[in-house]
Amino acid sequence: MDGACVRAFWRKEEIEEHSPSRKEGVPGAVEALCRRAACQLVIDTGARLKLPQPTVATCIVFYQEFFARQSLREHDHRDMALTCLFLACKVEETPRSLVDVIHVGYALAYRKHPDKVQQLSDKAFFQKHVVKVIRGEGVLLHTLQFQLEVDKPYPYMEKLSKCLPQDMPEDVKISLLQLAWDHVNNSYKTTTVCLQYPAADIAAACTQFAAALLRALPLLGPEDGKDFFWNTFGTSRKVRDEITSQLLLVYE
Repeated sequence: MDGACVRAFWRKEEIEEHSPSRKEGVPGAVEALCRRAACQLVIDTGARLKLPQPTVATCIVFYQEFFARQSLREHDHRDMALTCLFLACKVEETPRSLVDVIHVGYALAYRKHPDKVQQLSDKAFFQKHVVKVIRGEGVLLHTLQFQLEVDKPYPYMEKLSKCLPQDMPEDVKISLLQLAWDHVNNSYKTTTVCLQYPAADIAAACTQFAAALLRALPLLGPEDGKDFFWNTFGTSRKVRDEITSQLLLVYE
């Protein structure tokens, strides 16, 4: 890992090829499927609980880092996703009751199995899941080494709206901001770049990707906005391209 800021950054290979799960025999395709399913569960549960996107993003960072250090052989990805969400709600000061997190999350996780959802009405069964989350939170905190501060791209995206060239057409500005924001959200759902790069780099890459799709890069200045990206985000083209290459895999 490369050290930076409060949290450590990971190489893509460490996360996706040499994780504890892979070392214990979990196939890469299975781990990737669990990762995406857990992130989607967090997103869906967050929407039902009316949580702001930064809380959901913090949760996903917790989840991704947890399984960069722990194995799926020992921890259920759905239980840990809800545990991460419960902790993220507290960290981001958007508290939701544990009862609501379990009820909503479990119902979504097993929506194709109504018989399992029905079990939540059994007091003993429900209490079992309460204990799972409470105990899981302790394991999660130790695994994260109590480093709960998560830098996210959203403040940089808000800054972006004030930094776009004044002569850029207003309709292009609106489309660029919306598409870049969508790419930021999708990066949490479908990649592990949140563990690999600083938030400013991710915001810059998503902006570059959106501008490229809109054919608006020339509007950001010479050399496809070289000075714009450096002055706004402090990122190099090389890093932006590395992140964009991972985002592109989502659309292949």
